[in-house]
Amino acid sequence: MGQNLSDAVMLVMTPDAWCYDKHALSHVTKFADDTTGPVVEDDGTVRQGRIGFIPRIPEEQFDTPWWACYGHSLRECIDNLCESRWLRSVGDDGAYELNVNRLVRMIDIEETSIAQNQHIIPEKYDEEGNRIAPPSEWYADPLFEQFVGFAGQLMPGDFGARLCDDVSAHVERNIDATVSLDRDNDWEETNSARWTRAILDWKDLMTEDGFRLPEQWVVGASDRSPEPGFLR
Repeated sequence: MGQNLSDAVMLVMTPDAWCYDKHALSHVTKFADDTTGPVVEDDGTVRQGRIGFIPRIPEEQFDTPWWACYGHSLRECIDNLCESRWLRSVGDDGAYELNVNRLVRMIDIEETSIAQNQHIIPEKYDEEGNRIAPPSEWYADPLFEQFVGFAGQLMPGDFGARLCDDVSAHVERNIDATVSLDRDNDWEETNSARWTRAILDWKDLMTEDGFRLPEQWVVGASDRSPEPGFLR
């Protein structure tokens, strides 16, 4: 089912979701359709799957003791995720839908950050040797933090037509980079071209009121990826 979606959730930032809600989102997306296309159910029937659709969450998952370590029930986390619009309920039979487009935007943010080495923040000190706090504790370019905020907000078209049908290529790339970052905080990307979803010209999108929408975030854009419908 949705192992790639589950991994993608844990590899990116999830605005408006607390730590326990993020883990819950990663958990329930394991029961989602990982891609768009034919899906064979356990009983042998075939249906048309669509990425991010969760037909049902097995009832026994709601009683999993693992959730007790966070002090929040899975049902409570799902309610929180619906309120923050990472999930929405579909019908009355226990089905849910992941906000795939929001996830894709945060995927693109992650790729942009790594491609531009935003994680490497220059250290500056005053004449007495005291560290000078950087404009942003998170990114080398403080303006990038604003772009991250723009990407993470809810947008028209969320829960509409998907920006992609598959996130497996991104997950493979990002796991490799994440392992490198965990191994060495000074790790530097020297092959930014491999991050095919990176928005390297994000500064060109700045306006007096914020940012213009990148073409690859426009729902239905024909050139949003090398092969429309798939995240490469």
